[in-house]
Amino acid sequence: MEKFNKTAVVVGGSSGIGCETCARLTSRSWNVINISRSPCKNPKVRNVIADVVAGSTFTDAINKVGEKFGLDVLVYCAGFSMAAPIEYAKE
Repeated sequence: MEKFNKTAVVVGGSSGIGCETCARLTSRSWNVINISRSPCKNPKVRNVIADVVAGSTFTDAINKVGEKFGLDVLVYCAGFSMAAPIEYAKE
């Protein structure tokens, strides 16, 4: 299998499709960073705890990861729901 020295950020990589995405990327020798409210249990994945709904916290997390590790791929798998229509969202 071809080896990669690339970094992928998976937003929402702690469960579901995001968790499986982390597993597949690490199995192909990618450096993987999960950004979510909960850590990914895969020991090969680095975790950055941040709430993607809190815009500035999420933006800060992406910027720090990009500066420290570089960023080749961004996969957005986070799911969330709102208790109000989107037009009432603050950010």
